[in-house]
Order: sequence, then C-alpha cells, then structure tokens
Amino acid sequence: MNNSSLLKQVLLKFTDSFKEHHKDVSAVRLTPDKHLWLGSDETSTIERLSYIDDKTFAEHKHFEVTDFIDLPALPEEEIDIEGFAYSAPYLWFVGSHSWKRKKPKPDKTDKKILTD
Repeated sequence: MNNSSLLKQVLLKFTDSFKEHHKDVSAVRLTPDKHLWLGSDETSTIERLSYIDDKTFAEHKHFEVTDFIDLPALPEEEIDIEGFAYSAPYLWFVGSHSWKRKKPKPDKTDKKILTD
C-alpha cells in the first residue's frame, strides 16, 4: 500500500465570524457523530463543523464558552484552548491560561485572603 493513499485533504468551510482566527486553530477533535470541533489560541469560543461528504466539513456553528461556564475574564478575552477530549455525551477542553490571584498579605486572615 502506498503511503500517499492514506493522506486526504478536506475542505473546512467557516462562516465569516471565524475567518480572522482560522489560522490560530490549536485543538481539533472529531467526534463519533462526525462533528469536527476546533479551538483557537486567540478566542474564548469553540467552533463546530459538520461532516458533509468525504471532502467537506461545513455548517459552521459557533459556541461562546461563557454561555456554558463562568470564566474569570471577560468573554472577549482568549482562553487559549489547547486540547479536546470526548466522552459521550460531553466534549471537554483544556486551556493554557490561568487566573492568577494576588499574593496574600500577611496582615489578612485566611478567610479574608480566600474571599478577596
């Protein structure tokens, strides 16, 4: 068997809303229902394309992460999605940014430090 027969190109059709970030894709997962999930380094969104045929993924759907979970930053801030996992019926993602807390002041009680 020829190695080139294992390689296949597919067309990914995004709506205009993702055009500026399509080159920043940092995570991809194909789920059993033939949805291709994509995460970007530069957004706090998850994109989904649906399998159309052997050459095309289209029907782009855009999901704001803040519609599902609370984030410590504003919705327009990036969360730098680095990976996806799937365990039916859940799609999991991991990002590389964290919310850094201020250093505790020595004159504060433990309770005050945790609530600041």
